[in-house]
Amino acid sequence: MMTPRQWMKLAGLAVLAVFIADAFLTWRQLWRAEVCVANASGAELGAVRVGAGRGADHNIGLIAHGQTRCADVFPSGDSSVILSFDSPRKRGTLWQGSYMESSGGYRVTLTVGPEDRVQDDVKLSHGVVIFPLMSAVGDLAR
Repeated sequence: MMTPRQWMKLAGLAVLAVFIADAFLTWRQLWRAEVCVANASGAELGAVRVGAGRGADHNIGLIAHGQTRCADVFPSGDSSVILSFDSPRKRGTLWQGSYMESSGGYRVTLTVGPEDRVQDDVKLSHGVVIFPLMSAVGDLAR
């Protein structure tokens, strides 16, 4: 049988465990970046993958014309967003841009338009536009 003192210690450990878990989850949310891909190309995009820094490591899959799909990425260090996709015009299109810092809190929207051109819009979580760029998609996979 446990004494009241032992119950208090156990309760204290449980509260501490919940606090640590909550702190970890909050920290993880602060360091994430959301990358959304909007398809305005007029055709379905296949094999869509996004990532930050090390490569396009988050599989989004198919995106129909007019749809937007998102993924959470966790940049390691200062990173560029990487997007890869297949379109009816070209397979294995690779695009890189949209600078992000490892501090997180970014929301990146990549809009794939006609001719597979990618327009990126980067915002911090508090809604300030950092920089919009219009970039031609290039095959960087050499």
